[in-house]
Order: sequence, then C-alpha cells, then structure tokens
Amino acid sequence: MSAYTASQLATIIKMACKKDMPDLGEDTDQDFYIFEWLNMFLQQNARKAFLDTWSDDLSVTTSGYYTFKRSSQDITNLYEPQMVYKYTAGQEKYEQVRPLRSFDSGDGWFRGGPDSKIYMRNQSGTFRLYYLRYPAKITLGTQTPEYPPAGYGELISWVVSRIKYTKNYLEESKMVAQDANASRFAAVKAATAARGSNQAPPSEYDANMGG
Repeated sequence: MSAYTASQLATIIKMACKKDMPDLGEDTDQDFYIFEWLNMFLQQNARKAFLDTWSDDLSVTTSGYYTFKRSSQDITNLYEPQMVYKYTAGQEKYEQVRPLRSFDSGDGWFRGGPDSKIYMRNQSGTFRLYYLRYPAKITLGTQTPEYPPAGYGELISWVVSRIKYTKNYLEESKMVAQDANASRFAAVKAATAARGSNQAPPSEYDANMGG
C-alpha cells in the first residue's frame, strides 16, 4: 500500500462523516481541523511511527545536562531516547553507554525530564544520541504523514470519532472509537515495517500505546 498525502486522508475522512462536515465550516476550515486532529493522533502514536534518528556528534567534558543537536540545530522533537553511543578513538567505532534508571548509581546517562536534555554522568569524549522523534506537524495537504500505511485504519477512525464527538453524537463517536481500537493492532504490523529486522519485535504494548 502506498502512502497517502494529508489531503487524500482528509478526503476519506470527509466521506466517512459527510453529513457532519458542514458544521466545521468551508473546505479550508474543515482541512484545518482535520489536520489538527491528524497531528494529535501522530503525537500520541509517536512510538508506533518509530521514526529513529541519529544526532550529530557532541563533545562532553564533565557531568551535567546536554542538548544534542541534529544538522547543527538543537533537537526539539525528541520523543524517546534509545541509546547514547561513545566514539572510541583508535578503534573507529561507537560503543553503547550504560543507560541509568531510577536510583541507579555509577556512570552513564539518563533523560532529564520531559524536555530534550540528556544528563551525562562521569562521561567525557565524543557522543551520539540514537532516538525516536515525533512525526512532523501536518500543515499542508501535500505533506505525507510520517506514519506507516498499515495504521491508516486506526488513524482515520480516530479522526472521524473526534468529528462526531464535537457534535455531541456520543454514541456514534463511541462506535467509531471502538472501530479505531479494533484497528489498533494493525500497529504491530506498522511497527514491524517501520523498525526493520534489526529492531526489537513489537508487542501488544506497542499496539496499545497512544490509546
């Protein structure tokens, strides 16, 4: 299945709730609201989109919080750090740095809260961050949402349920939301396609993220 643009997805959504659309205004207004709901869905399901990315090299000299960069710009779309790697001079390779969890002691790294800063403890040298980023925001109909086509069923049903909910069609909204939930497990297939064969297998946990 080929990827759809935001306009193509909006057309399908409009057909799915044709009688409800006039209350959202003219076509341009309708597209605006649909794109906003698409963005909400994409943000909530960033882990299923699994947009894995590498940072630029970062020089670390002492313990503290650091903001990694990509293309020389601060990373502002960090969803979930996966691993920090240290460049080993002479061996010409990057090696994993120990991730620290709650109350861990010793050397390593952890994410310093909901922002994009990473705390490096007792580290020095050159490092790279491997991370998941949020999908790009949809503002134009020509954009292709950064989400696997295998998850389109859930995406469309979720947006349709939001449209019906705004009109207080609660029963219809609930029914469509249930359809979106039923489509949720297509996200396992979507995650498989997005991750590739060298990543950890997706699980029901992945499918339920963003519910």
